[in-house]
Amino acid sequence: MSYFHANVRGLHYPLMALIHHRGFVLTAASLLPINKHTLVYGSGDAGKNVHNDDEALSHLMKTAAYRLKLTERLVQGNKMIAGPTDIGARPFHHRRQYVVG
Repeated sequence: MSYFHANVRGLHYPLMALIHHRGFVLTAASLLPINKHTLVYGSGDAGKNVHNDDEALSHLMKTAAYRLKLTERLVQGNKMIAGPTDIGARPFHHRRQYVVG
């Protein structure tokens, strides 16, 4: 929610809903066409492999981190990541940058 409220034009998020019904709680999220090959920023495996492969997406993530008062840091000795390492960001074919994770 913090990234959503950072209001960075160009970053998008999957639709999510929290449903309460008769004592049960369900979290529903839209399906995105993602897999292990679409990750270009952050990590999908708890920091073992970190990506910062898309310059435009990196700029958007730096903007979000600045608004959230997060610092950019060096991870794995050669990758600069703004925000948490285990966040995942992916570009899609319709030129939208999604933050998932």
